Amino acid sequence: MNKYSKSEIEKAITAFPHWYHRINLGHGIYTHNRKTIHEELWSILKNTFPENIENSTVLDIGCNAGFFSIEAKKKGAKYVLGIETSENYIQRAPEKNEPQDQILKQNYYLEQAELCKNILNLDIEYKKLNANNLHELEYKFDIVFFMGVLYHLKNPFATIEAIGNICNDTVVIETEIISENGQNRVYYHKGKTGNISEIEGKKGMMKFIETNELNCDNTNWWIPDTECVKGMFRIAGFKYFSEPCYYKRRRLLILASKNENPTLNFKALS
Repeated sequence: MNKYSKSEIEKAITAFPHWYHRINLGHGIYTHNRKTIHEELWSILKNTFPENIENSTVLDIGCNAGFFSIEAKKKGAKYVLGIETSENYIQRAPEKNEPQDQILKQNYYLEQAELCKNILNLDIEYKKLNANNLHELEYKFDIVFFMGVLYHLKNPFATIEAIGNICNDTVVIETEIISENGQNRVYYHKGKTGNISEIEGKKGMMKFIETNELNCDNTNWWIPDTECVKGMFRIAGFKYFSEPCYYKRRRLLILASKNENPTLNFKALS
């Protein structure tokens, strides 16, 4: 039961100058009315979830205002934790025709997440925690959302290994990627000492981003290809993968699990 009135919700929303997540807060009110990538992702991803995940614990890395945390709780997850780097500035890419003075470098994510969960009366925990510090968490999770985070990390493999340490079942991965292209090439040495030769590789690479050329965002550091993503998660202990879903040309959505029979339905990802 939503205990907040329509006017109270509207007032609470407008207290924040910018919302990234579009969340339904009841009374026909959303945090904003722009089309969002996370709604598109959930329309694809929700088909992989069973009707009820009441026995599952969920971690949402880079939770922002809590869109995926909320959806997991609505699916009945027994415990949901969302973490966000609220102590650091996060710069978003400007929207089309947006005035320069409205491009914010503020941190409202955890405050927004707390507001949304309170309005919706959902039992979700949020913590200020950097994705580089997952080792500080005291428990393990069945399902981990790792959405739109990998390319923001200076040392992504360290975080992926940490995910491997705290995830019992399935990680949901979404990231910017190097698009699949038969012309992609890297040349490298391979072989034993004394018998090393240069070979051509077409997959398993990652591009370093030195400045803000990706989305005018200087928090982007790496762009992997699909095989690189899978390889890093394999090393972290994930053996089973869904088919990759390229819902945009340079965006990948893929599921990885340690279990042959995971909680999520990998075949339903399309």
